[in-house]
Amino acid sequence: MKRDYSEKRDFIRMTVNTPAEVQVEQQGIVTQGICNDLSGSGMLLTVEEDISVNSELLVTLMPKSSTEPMLQARCSVARSLESADKKYVLGLEILEILDEKDDSIDS
Repeated sequence: MKRDYSEKRDFIRMTVNTPAEVQVEQQGIVTQGICNDLSGSGMLLTVEEDISVNSELLVTLMPKSSTEPMLQARCSVARSLESADKKYVLGLEILEILDEKDDSIDS
């Protein structure tokens, strides 16, 4: 089956623009951000903290409506770019989707 869309990835990206809580245990950082888009294997996240490439994160997407499910995932930072407004855009690889809310990255 031929793909007729411009995105040639294994998973199509979905724009979500959803608030996210980000925990970086190695750096002792807990911060808020926005998940700009989400795919089956990764997400694009905007945060105010500079988080190092290869850092492991616990990301919790917190939808504005309580009717939408929360998503929690362990991720690895694949790339980090500073944006024009002095925020950081992180390309994350999803390592694991978690079934329940887990407050620790090492559990």
